[in-house]
Amino acid sequence: MMNGGPPPPPPMMNGAPPPPPPMMKGAPPPPPMMNGGGPPPPPQSNKLNKPTKQIPKSATQLRAFNWSKMPDSRVTGTIFATLDESSLYKFMDLEDIDRTFDASAGKKTNGEGEKTLERIKSQRMQQISVLENRRQQNCTILLSKLKMTNDELIRVLFKMDSDGELAPDMMEQLLKFTPTVEEKTMLEEHQDEIENLARADRFLYEISKIDHYEERLRCLHYQKKFKERLAECEPKMSSVICATKELKNSKRLKKFIEVVLAFGNYMNRGARGGAYGFRVSSLNKLTDTKASSNRSITLLHYIIRVCEKQWRDILRLDEDFPNIKEASKVNITELEKEISGLRQGLDFIEREVTWHRGQGSSPPGDRFRLAMNEFTAQVYKYGVTFDNVTTMFGEDFKTTQPEDFFGTFDSFVDNFREAKKDLENMKKKEEEEERKKKEA
Repeated sequence: MMNGGPPPPPPMMNGAPPPPPPMMKGAPPPPPMMNGGGPPPPPQSNKLNKPTKQIPKSATQLRAFNWSKMPDSRVTGTIFATLDESSLYKFMDLEDIDRTFDASAGKKTNGEGEKTLERIKSQRMQQISVLENRRQQNCTILLSKLKMTNDELIRVLFKMDSDGELAPDMMEQLLKFTPTVEEKTMLEEHQDEIENLARADRFLYEISKIDHYEERLRCLHYQKKFKERLAECEPKMSSVICATKELKNSKRLKKFIEVVLAFGNYMNRGARGGAYGFRVSSLNKLTDTKASSNRSITLLHYIIRVCEKQWRDILRLDEDFPNIKEASKVNITELEKEISGLRQGLDFIEREVTWHRGQGSSPPGDRFRLAMNEFTAQVYKYGVTFDNVTTMFGEDFKTTQPEDFFGTFDSFVDNFREAKKDLENMKKKEEEEERKKKEA
């Protein structure tokens, strides 16, 4: 199948010997002179205005390399438009390829101060609480975990926790214990006996005296979470940007793709041959084509052997992509949700900063806007860079997700490394067997 190319009008004569008349094979829109780009017939031309592929003919029917051929109309502007694999055939042992991948040969074969109990009871009898019992208990537990006095906690809040004494999860819990209007009214009735208030009640009474306590706490919580979430988002975007640069700049990958194009056009006949490019997913199908006599040898093994002899630098191709694996884990939908949440939080911060300025007090920190501007600029850079690299490889950036695109290359790099190891092990085994023969 031609995987997304423009459908040719019937009859489907791609790849047939010289078709009379040539006008019957146009692609839409059908100018009379443009044929469908099939194999060898001399009169044929193609949509790229390039000469017909000069591909040697195999002496026998070969096992097909199940690639996804790129439609000729998609080749312009991609990496494939700069390739000419025809110059590579003179470096390839075509007879050996014929023997190794002969379709007619071989068939399939087959993872804390202690206190006495009386003292505690005495203190409890003297304490006053206006809070609902469970709320008082939960607030007291939280305050004991904080290990701060009320004065210390209030100091931290006024400093906007510049020393990092409050963990984000503690602030999240504190937000559950902001005094309600009813609680404030009841606590005010005991303002002359503050010393007798239970710990949780006294805490709520004292923080109720702070202007915009809840808003201040929310700002602080957002600031903490912003840093946390930003720290999570930035590496994701960075990995995509870096992986994109790696793919664009790898000369080894470009050469390897050219070699694969040569093999694919040599091994495939008819409509599947004569390709000017292929979908990147085809790189992971190199392991599906097996040699006829030794099915442990795949087309990927074979191509690596050829590269070892003719284009040895290609063997270091897997060193060119240190960021591919991380980039393949990026979920763009989740990342966009995270960015949207950060922007909404920033809107709340800006409203609170404006209120504090109106009161003449110091704002919680208006450095967020600068940080967010830098952040959104990086997001934009991320999007543009990814669009560029997908286009380079002939993929549609509108429908291609980063995790799928980079996942394809990550799998290929893993397969490439594994195939190299296989070949090294085979070579060691052969050398060992040869040594034993000589010693015998």
